[in-house]
Amino acid sequence: MYDPQELASFAVAEFKRGLVGITNEESRKHFAKADGSEMNSVSWTVGHVAAHWAMVVAQVTGRDLPRLEMSRYFGSTANPAPPSMEAALEQFAAATSGIETWVSVRDEVMIRSLGGDDVSQALMRLILHTWFHIGEINAMRQLLGHPEIQFLGPSTPPAWKASNQGAGSRQ
Repeated sequence: MYDPQELASFAVAEFKRGLVGITNEESRKHFAKADGSEMNSVSWTVGHVAAHWAMVVAQVTGRDLPRLEMSRYFGSTANPAPPSMEAALEQFAAATSGIETWVSVRDEVMIRSLGGDDVSQALMRLILHTWFHIGEINAMRQLLGHPEIQFLGPSTPPAWKASNQGAGSRQ
C-alpha cells in the first residue's frame, strides 16, 4: 500500500513529466473549445496547481502562504492571462518542495479542520486535482505537436523520487 507522501510525490513527478519539452511560447497558448471558449494555457494550469499545493501546505503546516496571487488562479476573479512558464515552474517548485517533510505532519494534525476537510481529505483532493490537470496538459501537449505521455512512468519510489529533484527529463 502506498503512503500518502508517496502518492503526493508520485503525482508531482508525473505532473513534471508532462511539462518536459514545452517551451515558454507554447506554454502560453490557448486552444479553442467546442463551445467557442478557450482552454487555460499550460503555464496558467501549472500556476493554478502550484497555488493549490501552496494552500494545502500552508493549511497543513500552519506556515504562511507563499507570495502567490491566489485570486489569479481561483474563483470568479481568476485571471486567464498566462504567466511565463519559468514563473509558473518556480511557483510549482516552491509549493511542492519538501513534500517528505510536510506530509509527515499529517498524523499530528489529522483532527485539525481545513475548511471542512481534514488533512487526509485535503491531501487526497490535492493529489486528485493534480492528476486531473496531468490529463489536461497531456491533451494540450498533443495539440502543440508533442508526443502523448504514455500512461504512467515507473511507479516504484526510487524512480520517481529522483525525478522530483528537477523538472524531470523522462517522457
